Amino acid sequence: EQETSKKRSKKGIVAAVLACCLVVGGVAGVLAWLTAEDSAENVFTIGNFNKPEHDPDDDGDDTKPDDSSTNVEGFLTETNWDADNAKITPDGSIAKNPNVGIGVDSDPAYVFLYVKSEALKDNNVTDVAAHAPVFTLENGWSAVADYVHTHTGSSNEYTDGLFVFGSAANLSTLTAADADVFTGQAFTTVKAPATADMDKYADAPKITVYAYLYAADTENVDGTEDQPGSKAAALKAAKEWAV
Repeated sequence: EQETSKKRSKKGIVAAVLACCLVVGGVAGVLAWLTAEDSAENVFTIGNFNKPEHDPDDDGDDTKPDDSSTNVEGFLTETNWDADNAKITPDGSIAKNPNVGIGVDSDPAYVFLYVKSEALKDNNVTDVAAHAPVFTLENGWSAVADYVHTHTGSSNEYTDGLFVFGSAANLSTLTAADADVFTGQAFTTVKAPATADMDKYADAPKITVYAYLYAADTENVDGTEDQPGSKAAALKAAKEWAV
């Protein structure tokens, strides 16, 4: 749970939490049914971030995201989730496409995602690596070394962990000038591994995606980790946040 009492300097943080959970019901044999579960957005902010006015899939017209959709209002959206097509079996995929955006006149931002997996009855490291749902990152996103877990035998199929827009060695800056801007999808699908034992899945397993935006000081991007607004400071803060 985030501590709202924590303060950071002017070049600080926005943490937008999307409980866009994958919830599995009636797990039996090799079949699971996933549904979307939304909850209120929790935002902690020091700095100037505005919510996007448009859906990332829009052409830039004046249409805001449909309130009846599974999109969560604000910084973190998922446009492809479809609860009516959420049946999953081993090696079967469902659409899940987290995308982070900021609105016009926002501070430039470093962006992180934390994916938390609570899919199995026993979320021990061995079972998670072998059976938990996995996803593959899209271009433009990277794993933060030592803060992620992968599927057994794979180097690019992740089960959970901390991810960064750009790379940990060179964070990308998300900048909104006169239009909303988005990072692009971090991943597009989640699937159960081909070898997954569905009997190991919890009665109500879930995967939750959290977004973390850290305001960038564009005049001090290469500063040390104790200089707020630098890439190093953002990475340090994100690691502390994700633990």
